[in-house]
Amino acid sequence: MKIVAVVLAAGRASRMGKNKMGLPLGEDTVGNRTVSTALAAEVDHVVVCISPYDSATWLYSSNHPYVSIVTSIQAEEGQAHTLRTGVDKAISLQADAIVVLLGDQPFIQFSFIQQLIETAKTNPEVLYVAACFEQKERPPILFREAIFSDLMQLKGDEGARKLVRSQSVKGLTVHSTDEINFVDLDTKEDYTWACKHL
Repeated sequence: MKIVAVVLAAGRASRMGKNKMGLPLGEDTVGNRTVSTALAAEVDHVVVCISPYDSATWLYSSNHPYVSIVTSIQAEEGQAHTLRTGVDKAISLQADAIVVLLGDQPFIQFSFIQQLIETAKTNPEVLYVAACFEQKERPPILFREAIFSDLMQLKGDEGARKLVRSQSVKGLTVHSTDEINFVDLDTKEDYTWACKHL
C-alpha cells in the first residue's frame, strides 16, 4: 500500500497577516515541522502544496528525496483547489492512499498519523479514516485511491470533510482526546501560544 502525505500549505493566512508556514518555531518553522512529522510516519512520499507567491524557503527538507513541492495555481479560490493539486500529484506517484494534513498544525504527532494508517490497513473495506476530536471529524484524514476522483470534483472552499460527512461514503473515525494534535495557527495569538508551549 503506497501512501502519500499531502500537506496543504497554500492558505491565504489573512488573519495572521503573513505566511504562517515560515514563522519560526524553536529551531524549526511552522510548515517544516509539519512536513517533518509526516516524514516520520509510515508514508512513502510527502507532497507539499504551496501558493504561487511562496518560494518555500521555510521548507528545510525541500531537497529530501521523498518530498515534492507543487504549486496550486488557483490557491486563492479556496482550499479545494489546493487539495486537488495535491491529489493530482499523488495520482502521478501511483498512490494507493493519501493522508491530508494542514501545514499549520505543527503539533500533530506522527504516532497519531500512524494510527490512521494502521486503521486503514486493518480495514481495507473503508474509503477513508478520519481523525475525530470533540465529536467532529477533522484533519488529518486518510483517503483511499477509490475516492480520489471525488476529491478532484471539490470546488472553492469545500474541504474533504464534505465527503467524510456524506452517508454514501464508508469510513471510520479515530478518536483522540489530545487537543495538541489539532491546534492550528490561524491568528497571532495562536502563534504566541505555540511559541510558549514549545
